[in-house]
Formats: sequence, C-alpha cells, structure tokens
Amino acid sequence: MPTSYEIDPQRRLVTSRIWGAVTDAEIHQHNQKLRYDPKFDPTFQQLVDMTGITTIGVSTSMINETSLDQFFEPGTRRAFIATDCEGMARADLFVRADGEVLVNELNTIPGFTSTSVYARLFAESGLAYGALLDRLAELAVERFDRRARLRY
Repeated sequence: MPTSYEIDPQRRLVTSRIWGAVTDAEIHQHNQKLRYDPKFDPTFQQLVDMTGITTIGVSTSMINETSLDQFFEPGTRRAFIATDCEGMARADLFVRADGEVLVNELNTIPGFTSTSVYARLFAESGLAYGALLDRLAELAVERFDRRARLRY
C-alpha cells in the first residue's frame, strides 16, 4: 500500500505520506487506519506529503467523501504538500473570510527583469538585482548538488 503515517504525540503531529500509484481503496484504508489508531488525537495537526505520487487513481467521489469525513477537529491545522517546488515561484493564494489560506496554483515568474515586482522587493530590502541573480544561481547549484547525492 503506497501510504503510511506516523503519530508524534510530543509534537502533536500526524505525518502522512502517499506515494506511487494511489487509488480510492488506499486513501480510504489509510484514513480508517489512522482514525482508529489508539495514538490518534483529532486535535493533532497533520502534514501530508504527496510529492511521491506518480499516478492518481482517486475519483472525485472519493475526494468529496474524504473532504466531508472530517475526523480531525474543526480548526485543526493541516497542510498538504503536493509538489516538490523549490526556489523561485509565484504562488496564487486565496484567503477565506475565516482566515484560512488556500494555495490555488504555483507558477514560474514571468518576465523576471530588474523592474519586476520580485526584484524590486529585494532591492528595497537591500539586495540589488545582480546580487539577487547570483544568489538564485547559488541556490540552484546547491539544490542540484544536494539532489545528486540522493540515493534511491
């Protein structure tokens, strides 16, 4: 089954991981197993890592069923990581009236020049455009080196 979870009572955190080809049955089984785990507390926070998913075989009816079957208490902080995005990106967000923040989409930054808002924000904080480009290049090389050392 390409799902697992870990409950950390000290940190009051449930960490779930989903990978590979995922189906309705696996999502349902994961949620049922978690719900009835004696260490589970519905007030714990949850972090779900979905970056390893290769194929999504989950139906919209399962997504709807899962969203309605809330076994965490209302107001519990839950984060779902569905991308392995690093570095520079534009995130389009929605903020609901109750303060909940939803990520709508991630995009590249179009037309990144010295007059772009991104560059101007860094310039205002004291990091000039050239230095910003140097730092972004350094971060890209660091990320490449870090990933090159990973063994699967």
